[in-house]
Amino acid sequence: MRGTPGDAAERQEKAAGAAPAGRRLLGRGRSGEVWLSEDPAEGWIATKIFYGDTLSNLVHYVLTGAPNPYIWNEDAVRCAYERRKILHALVPFWLGGRLEVADATHVRWNEAARAWELGTRFVPGAPVPLLHPFRPEDGRLEWLLREVMHPLQERLEESGFLGAVWQAGRGNPVALNNYLLLPDERFVFIDAESGVPALFPMNPLALLGFYLPQSLRLGRALFDDVDTERLCRYLEAEAPALERALGAAALETLRRRAGRLAHHQRRWKGLRRAERGILYQLAKGRLTPAQAEHYRRHPLRWRLREARRAAVKAARRAAALPGAAARLFARLDLPGRLRQLRRFVASQEYRTEIGRGYVEGRIARWEERGQITGAEAARLRADLARTEESSSYITDFGAHLGLKASFLTVELLLLGILALLGVPLVILALIVLLDGPIYRSLYTAWRALQAARARQPLPWVAFLVGLVPEFGSMAFPAQMVWSARGERDDVARFILCDSFTRLGNKLPIWGGADTLVEHRLNRLGMAMAGASERWRRRRAARHGPAAPRPGDGA
Repeated sequence: MRGTPGDAAERQEKAAGAAPAGRRLLGRGRSGEVWLSEDPAEGWIATKIFYGDTLSNLVHYVLTGAPNPYIWNEDAVRCAYERRKILHALVPFWLGGRLEVADATHVRWNEAARAWELGTRFVPGAPVPLLHPFRPEDGRLEWLLREVMHPLQERLEESGFLGAVWQAGRGNPVALNNYLLLPDERFVFIDAESGVPALFPMNPLALLGFYLPQSLRLGRALFDDVDTERLCRYLEAEAPALERALGAAALETLRRRAGRLAHHQRRWKGLRRAERGILYQLAKGRLTPAQAEHYRRHPLRWRLREARRAAVKAARRAAALPGAAARLFARLDLPGRLRQLRRFVASQEYRTEIGRGYVEGRIARWEERGQITGAEAARLRADLARTEESSSYITDFGAHLGLKASFLTVELLLLGILALLGVPLVILALIVLLDGPIYRSLYTAWRALQAARARQPLPWVAFLVGLVPEFGSMAFPAQMVWSARGERDDVARFILCDSFTRLGNKLPIWGGADTLVEHRLNRLGMAMAGASERWRRRRAARHGPAAPRPGDGA
């Protein structure tokens, strides 16, 4: 489990109102928040209090009639407990010492949060580290994918844990952060409970080849489902090997747990749509037991009540839109943004301040996440301060960032006006897509003219990269890597690597911290920096080292 800063923990504790004294927030996901506490009998326990964010609750409500069932349904949480217990025994049998599963300790109703919670044994670990100029590829990510995740997914499917394949990572890049690396180079699987049904993989082949067929076979969206008949057949087929590995008593315990899992799953999955919504509102204290019983006897009245409630909520939100738009426009501060834009154009010092401030902030963020050490952060800051040639490119990088922030306000205003005038959506989409390449190209062309007049090398790499939508902000970091002389420019390589990594972190739905998307883009940034460096060395070997040149004027 991963820790978070103490201030964030206190804020979350006050917001949730659910964590007793002595607990510390470890992290939040799509299905719950995890708190660390010490139990006198059990030791360190990571307790997951279930909740759902707006998007996941909406998905669950549309598909099933109620938010995430782990919040309100005891049978669902009992299934999670038994699944964990069974997998805690089976996964080492399957994968040896490569992987373990955080064992379940308890199931309990959390009255303060009005939600169920699941306790698991705390296992200290860290995500697979990102790459950066001081950490080359070490093979850990590929080893995790090839030797741990893929075999686990195959074993889960073979033994009937069909829904757990989603959390194990088939087609689901977010699942990578369910695995933590232990100090002894083993991995631990920390999160076996899904936040959304398994219908939104990034890989369409996984959807068409596995998740959709399984959902059609079950007659419902696949959500942590276990084929308990297949599980029981698997336990009997592997009984001799399991008995030798685990012992006769442990095998008998697995059989009993499989039976309890089947019992709770039938009760949970057998609920009708109206019952799910009624039980959720009852668990949240929005219905009395008498009202809940009334609606269970009259499901049509419940549906009418829900339709009326949804209509009222939609009307309130529609009525609030003009005010929200006005507040958003006021926060945009159009006059201030225009003044800022003038400063970007007129003041080299201001552009340098923006660029350096941004890079220093990103170095601090990597250090905060534990992805670079204090010594490595200090080295990058020193490189940022002393690199004369990079200085002008840092200034230009700051200009691109500043132009992006300034034009965002103007663009939002322009798009609003054009939408009111009835401009087609495709035209608005093209404006959003092409605005960055246009303003970046104009600025870089101006800088190229300055360089030509001063008889300095032209920033042609920056010009070409700046034409690419969404990736154009990496234009001058790419130019810095390409133009580095002598020793490699670590700060340039860091900026390029960080820019790609941040794209993976910000990608909606499938991206985020420690996801496979973030890691793949992180490695793409490092690969681009490495390819540029290798090309520069080959060019130097053919033509001899380039003569030193003065820094570009900004």
